[in-house]
Amino acid sequence: MLRTMEKYLNGLQGHDFRMDLGPVRQVCERLGNPQFLYPVLHVAGTNGKGSTCAFLESLLRSAGLKVGLITSPHLTDLRERVQVNRQLISEKDLGASIEMIRKVLPSDDFLSFFEIASLPSFFKP
Repeated sequence: MLRTMEKYLNGLQGHDFRMDLGPVRQVCERLGNPQFLYPVLHVAGTNGKGSTCAFLESLLRSAGLKVGLITSPHLTDLRERVQVNRQLISEKDLGASIEMIRKVLPSDDFLSFFEIASLPSFFKP
C-alpha cells in the first residue's frame, strides 16, 4: 500500500510550487477544517526548522503532552513526515487519509505532493 501511495504522490511532482493557499483551504473546508482541532506551532524560516521542531517536540513530549510532528522531506519512508509522540503514522492510516483527501479533490493535480503529504497530520480517518 505504501508503494501505491508514493507512486500517486510522485506523479504530482510537477505541481509543487504555488503562492496560493486557496486550494489547501478549500480541501480543508471540505474535510471539516480539522486543522482547527489542535493547537499548532508553525516553524518557518530558511535554516534550522528541523532542529527547532525536534527540540520543541522533545520538550513538549517530556512535559507529558501528546505531540504531533510534521517534517519534510522524508529520508527513507514517506511515513516519517507524520509522527505522533515519535511514532510514524501507520501505512493504513496514511493510506486512508490520502484516500479521504483524494475523494474531496476536484482533480488529482489540484494539490501538490507536499500539500497532500502534509494534510494527513491534521486528522484521523
